[in-house]
Amino acid sequence: MYRHLLLLFALLLFSCGDKGSRSAVSGKSTRGPSLERAAGLLKRGLYQEGLEMLTRMRRSHTKDKEFWNLYGLAMRYNAYLEGDEEMRQEELKGFRRALALDPNYAEARFNLANALWELRKREEAVALYRELIATKAPQALQSQVRVDAFQARLKKQKEAAAQRAAAKRARKQAPMGTVPTPLPTGGPPLSGPGGMVSAQPSREGAPAPVPKGPAPTPAAMGAVPARTPALPRAMGRTLSRVGAMGTALPTVRGGPRGDARVPNGGMSGAHPGGAMR
Repeated sequence: MYRHLLLLFALLLFSCGDKGSRSAVSGKSTRGPSLERAAGLLKRGLYQEGLEMLTRMRRSHTKDKEFWNLYGLAMRYNAYLEGDEEMRQEELKGFRRALALDPNYAEARFNLANALWELRKREEAVALYRELIATKAPQALQSQVRVDAFQARLKKQKEAAAQRAAAKRARKQAPMGTVPTPLPTGGPPLSGPGGMVSAQPSREGAPAPVPKGPAPTPAAMGAVPARTPALPRAMGRTLSRVGAMGTALPTVRGGPRGDARVPNGGMSGAHPGGAMR
């Protein structure tokens, strides 16, 4: 898809350049009949046939600037379709040879600038575009568009480089072992039950800070106190009798030796075999 778009753009440039190749005095084309046939093949989309025809004409048109400009265009169209980098280099040679024959040949200069731009040799291309603008060539407006795009891109690259340099200087000036202070998140921390700060992370991905102060009570946090488990009925009746009798409980006699056992939990020489009466 990208190659087809480049091919369409090249065809538009070729149609514009075809008008510029006519003589300003007579208004007729300076190309010969053979070059007109080759140019017609390229316009109809027969790129391989046009290139083959131009290749056969190389020896008889070594001093023809129109031929070398058209030869470079034929190489460009076939390179778009086949993706051949060697053809792109032959394209550059064709345009440069046309300029060597006529340094004021604006069409070849514009085609060479476009080829260099597509091959990412932007500095060389911009220099040629500026020459076209300075001479007020027919391609000056299109050249100005490319120059403006290059300057905008260059400005962004400089700004990005300045930001990286500033960040690097800040890292060097910071003391060893220090952690940069994080920027505020822009809002209050989320609160949970009883005013507690929840553990939900903030917008920056870090947990919200916990405020200082006494820990909240379970009631403030909304917690329900645990209920005391119910005692067995027998134990409850025993405790009721103990409460009615007072703290002085009778001593229980029993056992083989008649040892005394104290019901309040203490043992006074009690024998395991003692039993309550």
